[in-house]
Amino acid sequence: MEYVAKITIGTPPQTLRVALDTGLADTWVVDYTCAANKPVACDISVCDEGLLVDTR
Repeated sequence: MEYVAKITIGTPPQTLRVALDTGLADTWVVDYTCAANKPVACDISVCDEGLLVDTR
């Protein structure tokens, strides 16, 4: 089961989809490049594997 929510963050505000992890204190921001309808110019290796960016 996956929990997904829309949140607004930043200035100017941006509405983003996040994947909520109920087992950890982490929140995952879903990138459009990993969506099923990803742009043609998307780097396939990044889209298929996903990309984790640590912002701490």
